[in-house]
This record gives sequence, C-alpha cells and structure tokens, in this order.
Amino acid sequence: MKLLVYTAQPTKRASYACRVLFECILGMPVEMTNNWSRFLSADTLRMIYGRPPARSGLPWLPCVPLLRETGVHPIPYTVRDFDQRPAACFVPDSASALLPFDLLAFTFLLVTRYEEYLPFQSDQHGRFPATASLAHRYGFLHRPVLQEWGAELWKRLKAHYPTLPDHRPRYQFRPTYDVDMAWAYRYRPLWRQLAGLARDTLTGNTRLIRERIGVLRSKTNDPFYTFAELERLHREYDLHPIFFVLLGMHGPYDKNLPPEGQPMQALIADLARQADTGLHPSYRSNEHPEALQAEVQHFARLTGQPPLRSRQHFLKLSFPATYRQLIQAGIQEDYTMGYADATGFRAGLAVPYPWYDLEAESEQPLTLYPFVLMDVTLKQYLHLSSEGAIAEIRALVSQIKATGGLFIPLWHNSSFAKHHGWAGWDKVHETLLQYGKAES
Repeated sequence: MKLLVYTAQPTKRASYACRVLFECILGMPVEMTNNWSRFLSADTLRMIYGRPPARSGLPWLPCVPLLRETGVHPIPYTVRDFDQRPAACFVPDSASALLPFDLLAFTFLLVTRYEEYLPFQSDQHGRFPATASLAHRYGFLHRPVLQEWGAELWKRLKAHYPTLPDHRPRYQFRPTYDVDMAWAYRYRPLWRQLAGLARDTLTGNTRLIRERIGVLRSKTNDPFYTFAELERLHREYDLHPIFFVLLGMHGPYDKNLPPEGQPMQALIADLARQADTGLHPSYRSNEHPEALQAEVQHFARLTGQPPLRSRQHFLKLSFPATYRQLIQAGIQEDYTMGYADATGFRAGLAVPYPWYDLEAESEQPLTLYPFVLMDVTLKQYLHLSSEGAIAEIRALVSQIKATGGLFIPLWHNSSFAKHHGWAGWDKVHETLLQYGKAES
C-alpha cells in the first residue's frame, strides 16, 4: 500500500529523501503531494511533512529548512541522542509528531554525503577520512542508524495504521573481491622480476626470494592466484560473489597485468563463468577520465558486454566528480560507499539507494551499494589480530541482521599470502563466509 506524503513545499530534495527512507529502507511505495484536497480524500496511507493544521489527527514529521534549500552550506544541526539513538535536525514543540526531529532531513544529510561536499582535510590519497565524519565524531559509525530510525518510524506509523505491512528488506549476504593484482610473480616482465629479486635481496627477505623462484620454476602456486579456492568456498556455502577487476595501465598504484595479454583474458573469462564481475577503475582514472573510458572498453572486449558495476581502486571517491564520471561511462551500480580507515556505515545504512548529485540538485541514474568492512581496514588500519577481526565481523553482521539489509564485505584475492603479511587470514575469510551465510 502506498504512502501519500503531504508537504506545502515539495522539492527534489524532499522527494528524494522520501524515496530513500520509505522505499529503500522500509520497502514502502511513497508519493509526495502539495494538493491538500487530494491528500485529504486519498484512500491510502497518509502522512504530513511539516506542522499540520490544528486537529488534523494525521501522523506527521516536523521539518527543518534543509530540504527546501539549494546548494551546500555549513551544517547547523547538532547530533544528540533521543530514545537511545543518535539523531539530528530536532524541531522545538514537536511533541505530537511521530518523532521530534526531521528524519527526512537527517536521512538526506547522511545518504547524500553532504559533509563531503564541504571543505575537509583529506588523507594522502585525497579521500574523505572516517574520522572527519559526523558518524565518527558522534559515535554512530558502527550503527545503520537510518535503518534503526526507519524501524522506529514504521512502528509509530503502525499505531495509526494497524494493517500496515512490514516490507523492510531482510538480511542478505554478498561477498565482493577486488582484483588489484591477480598474480604476485607469474607473467611479470623480466626486468620487474629482476628488480623484485634485487629488492628482496637488499632487505634480506629470503622467504620471498624462494617463493618467487619457486613460482617462476612452476614448483609452487602463485600466492595471489587464489581464484580456484575462492570458487570452491563459494560453491560450498552457496554464495554469489562479485569480482571487481583492475584493467588500468601499470603505474605507482595500479599494478595488475595488462588487459591485452592472454593471462588477463583467461582470468576474466574464468571469473565471468563463476561469478558476477565489475570494473575496478584505476587510481589513475580519477585524474584522467580518458583512462576510465579505455578501461571500460577493455572490459567490454574481454567480457562481451560493457561494465554495469564498479568499485573505485583505493576507494578513491570525490563528490560529485567520481560518480558523474562513472555515469558518463555507463556504470549503473557502484560499490565504493565505505571507508578505508574504518569499518561501519558511511551513509548510515546497509541497503542500496540512488545517488543524489547535490551540485546538480537531482537524483541520478546510479545505485549505490554500501560495503561495511575491508580486509585491509581490519589488518592494516585497525591493526586487528585474526581473532579481533572475526569479532569485528560478527558485530557488524549482528547490526545488519537486527535491521535487515545487505552485508557486503570487501576482500582481495591477494589477502591470503602468508609471506606477504596475511598468514592466518584465510581462516578469517572463511569465518566471514560461514558467519555471513549462516545469518541469512
């Protein structure tokens, strides 16, 4: 059943926030109108956004100016707890409202990443750090807070409409993998092999020297080429992963093999056979749009179809430039919405939702799929042991299971190589698959 929302001043922002809150989070079709007569006579669920006329008796949410504004301005809203949950955009004298704050505006702030359009101190890769976020500063980064409030709003609406159905998304699990380097040694040109041997010799890393020679002499498997084992695990746990493959030119941060070569062609064909695939736009593509177009063409040539999904290499994401570039390249789904330096919920939720371009003031044809943790985050940023990583995984799964939504972890095919710092993390990964699947 559709929810009809009345507001005296409908805007693109308000309509978008309604769509995210009611359709994406609550699974409830929604429409916004400023026609009071039509609203009163409608034979459907109804809610008012903004202070209602006296004695209307209809459920309502208060509003702050944010969704009637245009442009991006310093955020004047303070986050504080209400009913043991963090919220913002409070409105005085709203005791009779469903909630005493503007949940639509709070939703808009978080999912548009409004704060990332404002000046901030970036990290060494030009990224917005988790520590700069409202969610980190106010202690709710590890909570899908918008889904928590969505559940509370649904409960309060149900008090007005006892037959209100519950169509909130159920818990789902989908593993994803970034293929930054498919092979550590194999198929590398001779000069790189010699340079690698020289580096390992100077640092005295005899284990890597023996490993490299063993791989090149076909005495041992390449430690990064783990795809057969991943396929076995996915079959065992009946999982449907996504692999994002880097196809950019070789550079300081882009180190996969050239896509023109037979090894990458065979790998892409094999991955496309066993899983869904997507493009992993290179580090270089962020500054050189023509590089992204070339990578899209490589992907289309190797798979027979253009890429429809992507995740940025190094999670490089700049608003609105990155997403505009992806849309121009034909990408329809992006999986970059998460942090490198922290686990948790960058946009305050764990369900797919459409992107809103704040500079263009319009919803765009790109669906964002938030991820909640990355292997590199657990090990290199948070310095967790394998036991600590498993505890973090369990906690995040429990959060999503409580609210419903899609649990998407980010792993790398190379994060199993024991001589490259990943000893024991194969067990962390398998526990992730076991626990993620068991809870679905």
